[in-house]
Amino acid sequence: MSPNNNASNEYDRSTLVSPQILPSCESAASFSNLKVKIHAITTDTSGSFYPPTTSIVTSSKSTSIFNVLFPPISLLLWPSLLTVPLLLSGTSENGPTHYSKLFPTEWYDTPSAYAPKPLGLILGIVAVAVGQVFVILYHFIRIQFGTAQNVSIQRKGARNYDFWEGVRTQLCNPEGFGLLIFYLSGTWMGGIMPAAYYSFEGGIDYWKLTGCLVIQDFVQYVMHRLEHVVSPEVYKRSHEPHHRFTNPRLFDAFNGSPPDTILMILIPLYITAWTIPCNVWTCKSKMK
Repeated sequence: MSPNNNASNEYDRSTLVSPQILPSCESAASFSNLKVKIHAITTDTSGSFYPPTTSIVTSSKSTSIFNVLFPPISLLLWPSLLTVPLLLSGTSENGPTHYSKLFPTEWYDTPSAYAPKPLGLILGIVAVAVGQVFVILYHFIRIQFGTAQNVSIQRKGARNYDFWEGVRTQLCNPEGFGLLIFYLSGTWMGGIMPAAYYSFEGGIDYWKLTGCLVIQDFVQYVMHRLEHVVSPEVYKRSHEPHHRFTNPRLFDAFNGSPPDTILMILIPLYITAWTIPCNVWTCKSKMK
């Protein structure tokens, strides 16, 4: 995962400040009617004040309405991440989007002495790409219309938050998506995944999907702890780049190093695959 080019994210401890206490209201009785506009106030070493980088405004009527409507709308995010598996397998066999209506049988029918077909691999990559579109759209709406703001903790030199720069950093991450696609291609076409993974029969098994997510997160947690405690050298070469940010952006969680990607993403995926074998649709669903 490539380093972030946002200079304001790099360590500069001299720029970190503690929040200052804001002036209190003159009348406590008027507090309930107060429309709040909060500015982050910071000081330099001489004690002088200067304007904040970002402000938070919570008095907008449209923002208030959005914040009421957004939580139930956000429940649609997970189903949207499953768009490709749901469209291709969630309908009846007579449905217009069922995979049997869209692809020739020889593209997905696996003989007993099977040689892996690339259709499952291609659909998996497409499913991840479509899921990314919905994730980006979700966070864009949340930041653009909600109260979610990004206030820098740095005293000076911090740039304004640029959502689309964060998106570009995420999508142009060769060590992240490059390694993931290499892993998916190698394990799929190499025929080293459980035989169940190559089956198109049935739809998404939600019990197995839940089990996969729990196991994958647990293995990821274990790998994360090991990176921190095994040795300083292991931490330095794998996980330390992930912790270089003092003002991380939305997508910086996926920004580290190639060893970190292998330990935190690829190994958990592989262990989960052999712990709970599942069909191609459940497999694609758990990779979101």
